[in-house]
Amino acid sequence: ELLGVEQINVNNVDFPVPTPSPDKRAQIPSPDPFGGDVIVPTPTSVPNDTIPDDDLTTIFVPTGSPSTLIPVMNPTSTLMPTIIPSSKPSSSPTEVVSSRYKQIKRRVVIISGAESLKQDVDTPQLKALKWLVDEDPSRFSPFDENLQVRYALTVLYYSTQGDGWNKNTDWNSAPDCCDWFGVTCDSVNDLGYQRQAITKLNLSNNNLVGSIPKEIFGTLKFLKDLSLHTNSISGALPENIGLRESIQTLQLYSNNISGTIPASIGNMKGLVKVYMDKNKLSGTIPPQIGNLALLEDLHLYDNSLVGDLPTELGLLSNVWRLWLSGNKIGGEIPPQIGNMESLDSLYLDDNNMYGAIPAALSNAIMLKDLRLDQNSFYGEIPKEFGNLKNLNILYLQNNFFVGPVPSWFGSSTRLQYINLSKNQFDGNLPSKISNPELLDLSENNLEGNIPNEWENQNDLRALFLQGNRLSGSIPNGLQNLPNLKELHLYGNNFNVEKGLCSWNIPDFLVECNIGCGCCNSICVHSDTIANERGG
Repeated sequence: ELLGVEQINVNNVDFPVPTPSPDKRAQIPSPDPFGGDVIVPTPTSVPNDTIPDDDLTTIFVPTGSPSTLIPVMNPTSTLMPTIIPSSKPSSSPTEVVSSRYKQIKRRVVIISGAESLKQDVDTPQLKALKWLVDEDPSRFSPFDENLQVRYALTVLYYSTQGDGWNKNTDWNSAPDCCDWFGVTCDSVNDLGYQRQAITKLNLSNNNLVGSIPKEIFGTLKFLKDLSLHTNSISGALPENIGLRESIQTLQLYSNNISGTIPASIGNMKGLVKVYMDKNKLSGTIPPQIGNLALLEDLHLYDNSLVGDLPTELGLLSNVWRLWLSGNKIGGEIPPQIGNMESLDSLYLDDNNMYGAIPAALSNAIMLKDLRLDQNSFYGEIPKEFGNLKNLNILYLQNNFFVGPVPSWFGSSTRLQYINLSKNQFDGNLPSKISNPELLDLSENNLEGNIPNEWENQNDLRALFLQGNRLSGSIPNGLQNLPNLKELHLYGNNFNVEKGLCSWNIPDFLVECNIGCGCCNSICVHSDTIANERGG
């Protein structure tokens, strides 16, 4: 306490306030627990020169009459009221507004930066600032801990044309942000104290048009689930996305988000599920993504990503779905992918990848679904793939694979969907395959007969062998397979067989030169075969 001056502490900053004589000392009551008005019976005069004008903790000094009512908007705050009444004559409303504006701006400029808050630029940030000052029904104190959160949400509203959302109930109207549509709050532990905070923001499929502002990642420190998918969000991901280590689920798929994936995503140590597919993302997958030890799902398919796969993906031991289809990723498959011991499905189809499949990929023993089609892979299928006992789907079509159809197909009891079409496989068909539902070996260089053992493939629904060099008789027992709906055998050298017309298979196609009377209904002409082979 200074000579004749008390110290008022606000946010750990002491401000001197002149002390009147004991008989005139103002008794400032505690805030009304019900959020009502507080009457200060004997206001104290505060000279202007005792209030700093350039500090973020500046106290707002209105100049109302001694009987002014002071509203308390945050009764749970432990801070003393930030409005100190004055016995000075009333000032103009313009001075009061500009003072509040200045104080709030000092709080939010830390988040947004000065550039976006310039008066001559109509930015979402400036709109949000003006709303807080002039229109916010809650009239939060500039020093309320919820002010910056309220500001960040309002910036999102203006950044994505909130007035045009499908649903924006209570946004910018309800006093409590937790009541705004799509906002979920829960009790959280904040430095040893329990309080309500935003943990989920779900505005998916809600006609958001615009970009994601950086303010969301700069303020919502307890956010766990951000769902903005199926909108018209554009622009780049904010570089400060890595500030929110609390986020566990990030759903941004089916938008128009462009630019690169920020390297700071590697700081989001809490991430479990990332869905950013069906956007316009470019650049490479940052190697920092290997820091996400808790990650289980990584969906980046249908973007424009380029470059090689980072070897750091092999560090993601908990990932069970790695879906990277439909990009422009190049290079070879890193052997480290085999270290992903939880990997259930790997989608690398429809990219620009090349090279041989590394045998080390067979170390991912939990792998059930492997899709490498529509690339430029070559070489033989590693024999070590026979160790993938859980493999259910194997799609390798449209590549340059060579060699025989693997014999281990006969021992893979869970392998049900096999597509090796449009490659350069040669040799004879294996006599034993493990009862698949789909077997597509079309457009290769296979020779010999269809094994009679295939007449026992009771689960077979579709068999495509067209466009090879197969010959001999078509096993009559194929027509008795109970589930067979599609059988394509054209483009080979099979012997003419009587009785094919009676085969009751909905989609049965052979060549027109077999000489049976029902060719018009089951045959394919030679020009069609040539077109399928590229002329």
